[in-house]
Amino acid sequence: RHIHRNYRLYPGNYVAYDMLNEVKRFTGQYTQEDYRKFESYIEKQLDKIDLPNKDIPFLRERILTMYANPLVNYLSAQ
Repeated sequence: RHIHRNYRLYPGNYVAYDMLNEVKRFTGQYTQEDYRKFESYIEKQLDKIDLPNKDIPFLRERILTMYANPLVNYLSAQ
């Protein structure tokens, strides 16, 4: 818990949480530019995945979860 409470969170963590959960809970923690850049970054990461018949929605959800988890852990430690 102590580690989670001391996480340094970045705009991407907040954007990922909001995107993953389809909410606007943390819009005060990032700008529209942060959102746009993170969305573009995620698209570029997905483009790098070279798999036959890749499941884009599943892969997007996995990547967003990875970036949102530090915030989820921080919130659960409060």
